[in-house]
Amino acid sequence: MSTLCNIYHAGRGVEVDYGKSNIWGEKALAIEAGEHLPYLLCTLGYQYYHGFGVPVDYAKAYDYLSRSAELGNSNAMYKTGDMFYFGIYVEEDKTTAYQWYVRAKKSAYESDVLPNIQYRIGRCLLYGHGIEKDVLKALSQLQKAEIGLIRQITNGELYADRTLPQVVKEIETARALVYDLAGISIAGDE
Repeated sequence: MSTLCNIYHAGRGVEVDYGKSNIWGEKALAIEAGEHLPYLLCTLGYQYYHGFGVPVDYAKAYDYLSRSAELGNSNAMYKTGDMFYFGIYVEEDKTTAYQWYVRAKKSAYESDVLPNIQYRIGRCLLYGHGIEKDVLKALSQLQKAEIGLIRQITNGELYADRTLPQVVKEIETARALVYDLAGISIAGDE
């Protein structure tokens, strides 16, 4: 049942069908445990967060994502962080969000979600959200995210192209701050 949930969610060998994915996921959740549980909870959390095949339900999204995060799923960790960052269902708390992003990065080494996590950490460092502002560290994280997202786009991964423009915008902001701090004038700024 978990496998069917994920097959329909990702469209592996079948058309993407979030409704069928959710039906199989909820059935699996009622009886399954073990190694598939963190991924299953994360998939269901995403569906309720984005309204994929079901009405948006942030309470269910938070329940599933936070449970998956506590079980070690790095994808769910950064999405739980997003809920705290933006104050979706939970009270806005940038420090807790940053802590979730750092936990996610530690468990996501070389995974497909790493660029998304690096972007979020870079954004926090750039603006001092939940951590002391550090523009150089922010720029480093954002550039790593950019490279990872470009690799993903090149490999045909879905949704990476949605995040890349945000990352590029934050890189431009970080570079301008670094140049300003160093007293460097960029050609055309005179």
